[in-house]
Amino acid sequence: MKSILFFLFLSAGCGLFAQSTSNEFQEIAQQIERLLQYRDKSPNELQSLLTKLERISAGNELMFKQIKLQVDHYILPMELKSIRSNIYNKNFAEASRALSNVKKKYAFTKEISEVEKSLNSALYKHYKRMVLQDINTRLSIEPSYTWYSELYSVSGIEEFDFVNFSPHLSLSANYLFHHKQYSNSGTNNTSYNQIGLRFEWRDENRIYLPLDPQISSLPSKNIQLTSIWGKFIGLDVGAYERTGNEPIIYNGTLSFYIPIGPLSFGIHGRGLTDLSSDPKLQLGASARIIYDFYKPFRSKHREEIEMRIFRFKESN
Repeated sequence: MKSILFFLFLSAGCGLFAQSTSNEFQEIAQQIERLLQYRDKSPNELQSLLTKLERISAGNELMFKQIKLQVDHYILPMELKSIRSNIYNKNFAEASRALSNVKKKYAFTKEISEVEKSLNSALYKHYKRMVLQDINTRLSIEPSYTWYSELYSVSGIEEFDFVNFSPHLSLSANYLFHHKQYSNSGTNNTSYNQIGLRFEWRDENRIYLPLDPQISSLPSKNIQLTSIWGKFIGLDVGAYERTGNEPIIYNGTLSFYIPIGPLSFGIHGRGLTDLSSDPKLQLGASARIIYDFYKPFRSKHREEIEMRIFRFKESN
């Protein structure tokens, strides 16, 4: 008799508990339904109510799945928007953690996959910029503007005066090599050697600081094999364009440069000869603009980027 009474009491208690749980389930479900009807709703509040509902969803699994689909339909786009915002603002760690949680909480969707591709693309560009900073530039284009003096004989160079300068425009294409890092006043800089080809044009119709200028016997076009060592010392050899039956005039130029960022200022001494008469000398000064480009990007650099992305995701 006592066993029967205990069983009846236990059954009644379980029934009351189940009824209470069912009532609580219905109450929370109604709260969620009401919130979903509003235009502005809190994703955090909806997620909190859905978590509570899941704990007491025994016996109401089908209804819970339907409610969860409605909540996910609203929350998932909001979470993906938040991840996109973090990607845009380069907060990659937060974006990676949030995306990892989304992939655990929701079934695969095209939208989640697209956000994952966006994150991977942004990470690749981010680490590619970092890797490129460690790759040395290999090519440069350098326009320059130079004033050269009139011609002097070797014995008459001591008579040099700051008069009768002819302007020269030139453009060179160069290959850069033997890069070295050095520190100057706490600033890290890079020196390198370069070799290239320079085309030089003399303006025949203009003379600066004129004083009884003579008509130059030099052709207007000059082609040089140019080199600069350590960004400071230059050595060029070339030949002027041949005119008529005149002999070819060969020239060699020794230069000293002062680089300042993308600019370089130089002073020059040039020797000229046609191999049949006495050599001549010119002195000059120039300003040069350095446009360096082309950093060789190879498969090993891609592998380094992919490894950095992998380590980043593993740590987040």
